[in-house]
Amino acid sequence: MPLNKLKEFETKIHGPFGGIKYTALKNALHNYYNTLNAIDGDLSLTFFSLPEEETEFDNDNHQFEGYQDAFISTIINFHHFVELHIKEILYQCHPLLATDMRKMDNATVLEYLESEKIIPSDRSIDFNTALELLKDLKKSRDSVGKKFILDSKHDFLLELHNRNIIKKLFEYRNASLHKADVLLPYIAFDYFISQHVLPLIKGILDTEPDYEYLNIERQTASGIKVLKEILEVKFVISDLKKDASNAFIKKIEKLAHLKELGRSSYNIPTSIPVNLLKQKISKLIEDDDDTDLEFGLSNKDLLEKCELAEELAKIESEHVKVHNIHICPCCGAKTLLSYWKVDFPMPEMPIAYIEVNDAKCNFCGYAINASMNDPHKFKITKEKIFDTIEMGWPFDSLAPTTEDITLAYKGYAIITKKKSLPQKSNL
Repeated sequence: MPLNKLKEFETKIHGPFGGIKYTALKNALHNYYNTLNAIDGDLSLTFFSLPEEETEFDNDNHQFEGYQDAFISTIINFHHFVELHIKEILYQCHPLLATDMRKMDNATVLEYLESEKIIPSDRSIDFNTALELLKDLKKSRDSVGKKFILDSKHDFLLELHNRNIIKKLFEYRNASLHKADVLLPYIAFDYFISQHVLPLIKGILDTEPDYEYLNIERQTASGIKVLKEILEVKFVISDLKKDASNAFIKKIEKLAHLKELGRSSYNIPTSIPVNLLKQKISKLIEDDDDTDLEFGLSNKDLLEKCELAEELAKIESEHVKVHNIHICPCCGAKTLLSYWKVDFPMPEMPIAYIEVNDAKCNFCGYAINASMNDPHKFKITKEKIFDTIEMGWPFDSLAPTTEDITLAYKGYAIITKKKSLPQKSNL
């Protein structure tokens, strides 16, 4: 079939930009939330050196293929969202403004629009031209009798700081698409997105209908609104150069936890947090088959999936290497398992430590480790997840066999699960 025949199958979706615009934003947020997971979830890899040394950031993040993908996809999709939003503003002023009319200067374009002499073009307007056209539409408000002007609610896009953010996004987008030779390391990327790009995105969402904003925000079962919480974490890049203070590190750790909540929230097979879903199910009448539009599953089906995950988690929790089972702060199911391991001693220090430093939910995939610090410190969970216990050296020699290690695991499991476990909730 000739390729020009494909035009017969083309479909226009929800106006010129709306549907794709919000798809781009969701993809951008999802990829940003995934950046820590893309470097194996190890936050310690993001700190390269001491503050007094010449290099403050781990420039080896680029070695992770997953991080490359998360960085590039985040940049491209955020830029795509902003570009489509600006063109949508132009379209709302007049459909022709969003088309390619580069042979005319902006003043001539606006004059022609007043007399309605221009025929639409299938080609979209160039991004830089679109941005400049916003400025000219704003200036038109000062002229009497002009029909095509910029709504004042969009003026914030033309503020110098926001224009610089948009231009920097454009630079990184071009570098990613055309040369692929620029990459921000993890902490610098966190700074750019959380302190600059997301406030710009929030400003755009504030001009949109409420339902659009609610569709973007990811609210967890524990009541945390991920985007809102991230916007409240404030820091400047020079903080790390000063003294790498505990306050700065704590902000980076909190961001890591919020991003993991955001990432795993995309895996919940419903737009409703599970704890709210359970409440809703209890009120459903027998013939109600309220279907989740995103996944095409009824609420009853979703509840069954949750209950199955909880049963499987309960079975796995009996394994000797599982320390405890918790309620997941993301999906609300009792499916978050914390795992422990023996930290073997050096010959000159014959003391073994039990470290509980990994946890994962088998329903939504929420995964954390001790490099991020304990989520309890950030009021994400109601109980402490990670712990380190000095247990003494349980072996007869400093070179324990596989059988020795297995017996040690089993012995610790018996002690903690039978005797110490009820006390864990008070930590």
